[in-house]
Amino acid sequence: MNIKKIKLVNILSRSYLVKAFSFLSLSNAISAITSVSILAFYTKYLPPADFGKISLIWIFVIIASMLIDCRLNTAFSIKFYKVSKEENIKNIYTIFVYNLIVFSLVYFVFLLYPSLFQKILKIQIITADLNVVFFLILFMIIGNFYTSFLIVAQKPKSYFFMKLTFNMILIISSLIFLIVLRDGYISYLKAYLSSYFIVAVIGLKYFFINYKPHKKNVISISNLKDLLRLGLPLVPDALMLMLLTWADRYILNLYVGLAITGIYTVGYKFSNIINNFIVTPLGQAISPMLFKHFVKSQEIYKKIWPEYLNITD
Repeated sequence: MNIKKIKLVNILSRSYLVKAFSFLSLSNAISAITSVSILAFYTKYLPPADFGKISLIWIFVIIASMLIDCRLNTAFSIKFYKVSKEENIKNIYTIFVYNLIVFSLVYFVFLLYPSLFQKILKIQIITADLNVVFFLILFMIIGNFYTSFLIVAQKPKSYFFMKLTFNMILIISSLIFLIVLRDGYISYLKAYLSSYFIVAVIGLKYFFINYKPHKKNVISISNLKDLLRLGLPLVPDALMLMLLTWADRYILNLYVGLAITGIYTVGYKFSNIINNFIVTPLGQAISPMLFKHFVKSQEIYKKIWPEYLNITD
């Protein structure tokens, strides 16, 4: 392999990495500042028990969205540089249709048996709030798919403006739902629903314009099987991570109640900020570069990246 070519790829990689890390770090910094500000704002108007309720519902939202998606989001990112644009188009719309079908089935079950939600989380919730929870799940799945696409497609600038839009809507909608409409704890979920809804709409518009579906064979069962083959083995890993991250709040609610759970949740959010500043954006910046270079040339990948990431055999 030509050493000059390897050095050129290395220079380009470093240039992108600096740019991507800068935009992604700034995005996460804005999100962290917004999150802390929103948290401080809500603590002024909501009792600790409401924060406990929000925390437990958020656990359900995260787990349900992951189970409905079956980690197809991650599978799509892994395959993005391995297939043609036509195959990526099929993958995008196949994933959307699959997510919509599974979501509809799960949503229908909980509408038929609303007490099921209360039995799982050990909290009371009315049907109107249950609808907010499930629409939040749906638009979170679509919105996260779009933001993940921007990362894997190496569009950090677009990702930055998308996160900026998300956080601006989150702040404005929080003020409206909590102060103007006085909706209580559900204001938090409605605010996130509003933000994810806008991101999902922008994302769908982007895909319809730039990844316009073909008139025929846009939905592929074989592609879905390939994606599920990649995504499903990652589900247990995600569930175990969620268990480590969220189980403490569920246990606290069982033994000491929602108020203590709410206080604990607020403290935990503040302590988790530093991770979002450094670790997360670095991983987001490096991952698409690894995927892309591995597909283009495994020889270049093996020569550059172990040294670049300080990995030794």
